[in-house]
Amino acid sequence: MKKIIALAFAATLALQASALNINDYKVCAQNGDQDCQLLLALCYYNGNGTSKNITQAAYWFEKAASQGCMDAQTILGGLYYNGEGVTKDYDKAFKWLQKAASQGDATAEALLGDCYYEGNGTKRNYSQAIKWYQKAADKGDKSAEEKLKRLLKLKEDIKKY
Repeated sequence: MKKIIALAFAATLALQASALNINDYKVCAQNGDQDCQLLLALCYYNGNGTSKNITQAAYWFEKAASQGCMDAQTILGGLYYNGEGVTKDYDKAFKWLQKAASQGDATAEALLGDCYYEGNGTKRNYSQAIKWYQKAADKGDKSAEEKLKRLLKLKEDIKKY
């Protein structure tokens, strides 16, 4: 969720720094512009220039994600994983996180590791969890690094018996 906060901050700065207002983003987003869809989603998510509306945010994240926007895919996967603004759905979370992770997003890789570790949206698979935690850890994700260490230690402890 650090990514959402960072992107929300970026959207706030973009709104303040540009001549565009929320209505301009709406028009641009409705015309299919993926960047505007992401920014509009972040505005709704954070309540910048409009009332906070997580359901509307999820709608616009999905529009941008469907066009291949990695950040929107990651955030949408997180929303489905946590049931924030949408009905909790691990299968949809897994689908969107896979798409973002395949583009190299470290947050998505770490969350995909969680899916494999917990068996959410997919069968539990510790080897896959290790793989995705490693990818995220290699990109500096500290949480994934800690989870990877714990999982590798558990794997080593099991081998001892």
